[in-house]
Amino acid sequence: MWLGAAAIITDQVGRVLLVHPTYREDDRWLLPGGVVEPGEHPHVACRREITEELGLPDLPLSGVLAVHSLSPYHPDIRPGTPCPGEIRYVFDGGTLVPAVGEVRGARWR
Repeated sequence: MWLGAAAIITDQVGRVLLVHPTYREDDRWLLPGGVVEPGEHPHVACRREITEELGLPDLPLSGVLAVHSLSPYHPDIRPGTPCPGEIRYVFDGGTLVPAVGEVRGARWR
């Protein structure tokens, strides 16, 4: 099972921050976050990914908002990818003023 970690970060009016990663072949906008490395705690992975993608090393993450699972047949899993499924932890990233780093763009939705 793969592990993923993402954060819901909002602005002052409650819009959610989405990122447009450079490494994805599709045109999807996603929550900031990514893959949990072997032996890494999902909270640590989420902070690392937010630093890599948005350049925000000190973003406070509070508790887990949700745990989401994807089956190997979920539409987010690319055809031909050997994936046994994924469990994704979604953390509360709090409220933030917009910023961008390792992504094509970011938008508030």
